[in-house]
Amino acid sequence: MMPFRLHIQFVLPAACLGVLLYAAHGFAQDRDTTATMALDTLRTVDTLAVYPRKNSVDTLITYTARDSIVYRLSDKIMDMYGKSEITYGNFNLKAERITIDWETSNLYAKGIPDTTSTDSTALIGTPVFKDAGTEYAGEEMTYNFRSRQGTITNARTKIEEGYYLGERIKRMNDEIFYIRNGRYTTCDNPRHQHYYFLGPKMEVIPQELIVAEPIIFYIEDVPLFALPFALFQSQGGRSSGLVIPTFGEVFGRGKYLKGFGYYWALSDYMDIRFTGDYYFKGGYQVNTFFRYNLRYNFSGSVSASYGRQQFRVGDYRQADDQPQTDFFVSLQHSQEIDPTSRLVVDFRFTSDSYYNNFSTNLNELIQQNAVSNATYSKTWEGTNRSITVNVSRDQNLRTGEVTDVLPNLSFNQSQIYPFRARGSFGEKWYEQIGVNYSASLLNRRREVLVAPDTVDAFNVIDRRGIQHNISINASPKVGYFSISPSIRITEKWYDHAVERAFSPSDSSVSEVEVNRFAALHTFSTSLGMSTKLYGLFTPGIWGIKGIRHQLVPNVSYTFQPDFSDPSWGYYKSYTDERGSEVWYDPYSGEVFGGVPRGEQQALNLGLSNIFEMKLGPAEGDTTETDRKFQLLNMSASMGYNFAADSMRLSDLRVSYRTSIGQLLDINGGASFSPYVFETGGEAPGLRSAYLWDAGQGFLRMTSFNISLSTSLSSDQFQEESPPVQDTTVSSPPKSPAVEYGIRAPWSVALGWDYSINQSDPTRKYKNASFRASFNVRLAEVWNISASGYFDLVQKEFGAPQINISRDLHCWEMNFTWVPLGPYRYFAFIIRIKAPQLRDIKLEKRGSARGVF
Repeated sequence: MMPFRLHIQFVLPAACLGVLLYAAHGFAQDRDTTATMALDTLRTVDTLAVYPRKNSVDTLITYTARDSIVYRLSDKIMDMYGKSEITYGNFNLKAERITIDWETSNLYAKGIPDTTSTDSTALIGTPVFKDAGTEYAGEEMTYNFRSRQGTITNARTKIEEGYYLGERIKRMNDEIFYIRNGRYTTCDNPRHQHYYFLGPKMEVIPQELIVAEPIIFYIEDVPLFALPFALFQSQGGRSSGLVIPTFGEVFGRGKYLKGFGYYWALSDYMDIRFTGDYYFKGGYQVNTFFRYNLRYNFSGSVSASYGRQQFRVGDYRQADDQPQTDFFVSLQHSQEIDPTSRLVVDFRFTSDSYYNNFSTNLNELIQQNAVSNATYSKTWEGTNRSITVNVSRDQNLRTGEVTDVLPNLSFNQSQIYPFRARGSFGEKWYEQIGVNYSASLLNRRREVLVAPDTVDAFNVIDRRGIQHNISINASPKVGYFSISPSIRITEKWYDHAVERAFSPSDSSVSEVEVNRFAALHTFSTSLGMSTKLYGLFTPGIWGIKGIRHQLVPNVSYTFQPDFSDPSWGYYKSYTDERGSEVWYDPYSGEVFGGVPRGEQQALNLGLSNIFEMKLGPAEGDTTETDRKFQLLNMSASMGYNFAADSMRLSDLRVSYRTSIGQLLDINGGASFSPYVFETGGEAPGLRSAYLWDAGQGFLRMTSFNISLSTSLSSDQFQEESPPVQDTTVSSPPKSPAVEYGIRAPWSVALGWDYSINQSDPTRKYKNASFRASFNVRLAEVWNISASGYFDLVQKEFGAPQINISRDLHCWEMNFTWVPLGPYRYFAFIIRIKAPQLRDIKLEKRGSARGVF
């Protein structure tokens, strides 16, 4: 056999190189029948390489076959049997049978009957070839090496995110191919496509366009609609073209055609979309959305909508209904100018009824304001200084009132230590003195509703001012005590004030705005002191290493003068009809307010208690790390104002927070008053008399609140298999989900809130509610979630919401339902998952106002 193998590997390739690849010449020798017979019975893999020469194919061709390779030299044909493979440049073909005609550079590939299958038409080893990154598969294939043209019968190929199937695919070149009775789909199920577009004739330009005429859309082999022709964009990324509309139905407007329009990819950095909605029972809406993005520099968008409708959402048609028009404009921009400065813009302008008439989004329907903002921020590297410039607009959609801020300029100098030497750590007391400074300039314009349904319905109020804040503080330690003295100085600048005068003729008080500059100076000082005390208890039982009690007492004293005193010169007065002098603040309506009224000499006491527990390492923890838990965090505070003329003692306020393992979190608070509340007489209310003096106890609770919450999930009940070698250890307890055979991932969150306000003991206001939410994923395709709360006092539900989604392989289904409340609503959507076809969807929505 050795001489024969040499004959195959050296003599025959030489003949192929010298003769086969020259189209104008014959073979150099006669057909070797002995070699052919031997090759036909060879069972080892043959691998040969052909090196093309000029005027032939211009790339190395390698081919292998599991069973045999037969050369018919006189016919210039090569037959390959058994898992054959050919590689020619970017071309790769695999098939059970391959035949190559070297004279014409044509090849033919096919599969063979599957003798192990009961299906007489089943084949194995059908051709699969790749060319320039695209894979084609079919039952039979022809291909020409020179022209790179070919055909495939009963073919399937994938280009980008789409699959193309057809009775016959004819490839003309790298730029175009045709499909007879072709199907286009993004469903990757090879045996049964859940949806597809069927066209008797299809022309495909890879990465550009698909043209079909006519086209029929099928779901589960059921035809839904047909068009005389259709164009699909097949290129990846963005491309200009028509936007497919959405068909659906909404309560009160009937069926609609939504989102039909045109998308225009202007460049790699910007695009624009024009769409329109039409409601068959009346109404339309046109929309424009322009977007731009230059990576690492800026991005943003501009959108506008205009709509006209005959019917109000949730109402039946009325003969006297008047058409109503609405608009919406949005501008968004984000730009990082440099690493230290940034610009963010979010402007929204809308008519008062736009959301109510054209939106079915629950969050938009309950929205009361349209807020716009533009903010420029700048920081200086190596310093604690920053500046922010903001302009804003707040539009009340219910009343139509508008508040504009043009602008709000803020400068902030974070804490610096002016007496600290370079490289010092603040060991000396004066080195711990810190200074903070901030300044704000605010110009505000308000349109306030004063006379509805009149020409002069709104009154315009312009206010502006500048405010400076300086804070000086320190934090020295004296032994075990932390001392924190501070002083705060505030100065406000205004360009006008309000003067009031009493008119005896009609007993009215008039206000006159006076233009004048005013500088208001106020200050306050405080001194605080705190320390920490620790207690430790080591029971040594149940694995408890220790329980620590941390006690943090703090006391502070605050002083602030009474700036309403005439000696400061800020407050003004007028004489009323009774001859009494009435004092008022001329600057109370300004952007930063007036000056504080009433002297403060307040002593505030606070006490915090923190209880913590330390346990040993958990069983099986190889790191031997101790576990720490916070058992309880409780704090209380109370104050006494020495300068007050009455009721100097403030309420006692208590807050607490604790948890029971990882099962339950508890937090809440309460307040207690030390004063008597008189319920009888003409003027019931608080009296400047202590409870203990009136024999009514020590403190009276005025408010109380508590909140309990817990969350559970399937992850918390994951079963752990016992060690194989330890057969005596019992199995761990099973979770309820495992006990009843539910193994799908799930989570549940529950909460209970309760509060009571009884500042007036004769009128108690209680609030109690139960809230819950859950999420479960079934069989990897269903996802069900729900949330809501129940008012235990009013005995009613508050906007419960149910969401159900289903993965339908190449489709997805979403159902959202708000069954109760003033904004009842539902939406049912089925859409194709592929990004290029997401606009193909079935949609049905119910009105968010009184659907049922």
